[in-house]
Amino acid sequence: MNKWIFKMNISNTKKIVLSEWVEESIDFDKVYETDAQKAQLAIELSRLNIEKKSGGPFGAAIFDGEENKLLSVGVNTVAGQNCSINHAEILAIIFAEEKIKSYRLDIASTQHVVLVSSSQPCAMCFGAIIWAGIKKLIYCSNREDVIHHTGFDEGPLPDNWIQEYQNRNIEVFSDVLRNESIEVLKLYKTLNGLMY
Repeated sequence: MNKWIFKMNISNTKKIVLSEWVEESIDFDKVYETDAQKAQLAIELSRLNIEKKSGGPFGAAIFDGEENKLLSVGVNTVAGQNCSINHAEILAIIFAEEKIKSYRLDIASTQHVVLVSSSQPCAMCFGAIIWAGIKKLIYCSNREDVIHHTGFDEGPLPDNWIQEYQNRNIEVFSDVLRNESIEVLKLYKTLNGLMY
């Protein structure tokens, strides 16, 4: 019987980082009282990510749902960091989990976390939101907007994806500042942004 053995010599560690402009542009001490204020931050991150040429037209932020304080942010860095999972929502989740030192956001000190995304989460991010313990999702432009205005492939979502979230006690709010988010998607296409 032959044994197949796969060995990989990893000499470098993959690092997930955000560009310096992100930290310089965000006020982490600000309290974001309304869903619209939270959505505006996600949209601004997506716009700046295009303008700074650091990635795709997607931004996300995670908030403590009780105090409305910003826990983390993420922007799409897939192409620049050669990592297909570096979506804005995924990075926001990773940085929030690192900040509170927990693999699930709902079992740490912050019990009610809110994820705000400049666009409806794709197929990959759909699952990550469940496993991360997000309790409220707010998104701006929808999947059809992303596909129509950019050409990105958002992957397959279950037809009943919102019901799947609700079954897990995740609230979903859509189309918050949708038109503002669509303008960022259009900007990306106008600037001939990379499709991946």
